[in-house]
Amino acid sequence: MNLITRVILLVIWIGVMLSFIWTHDIHGALYSVHFNFDINPNPRFLDVFIFQDFNYTSPIFWIAKLAHFFGFAIFDGLLFWLIKNKTLTLCGSIAFAIFTEILQLYFYRDGRLYDMMIDSLGAFLMYFIISKN
Repeated sequence: MNLITRVILLVIWIGVMLSFIWTHDIHGALYSVHFNFDINPNPRFLDVFIFQDFNYTSPIFWIAKLAHFFGFAIFDGLLFWLIKNKTLTLCGSIAFAIFTEILQLYFYRDGRLYDMMIDSLGAFLMYFIISKN
């Protein structure tokens, strides 16, 4: 595929990821395709370090974490497809993971350090797949 097609695919994927980051009600977005955007002008940045809200028994929790993991694996793959430098791609993916988790705090969402780690693991998965080829 040509460069323009690769850029368009990456931009679409970023748009999909950001639309879920920006919506206040992730369940409403998933089940009724209702996106609600509310701005939090004073986010609590220390909330990134909360770990007590890990709910191992909820299927929704695991679906969300798998979406984080595979969302960033796909992002990393699309970014690599565009710039062809696996180290730069991995760094860009991890930076985007950090950025998106902090950005969630501005939309009354829970940006968490553990989600940054899950996002990064997805990017690392793609890094290793790319390295094998």
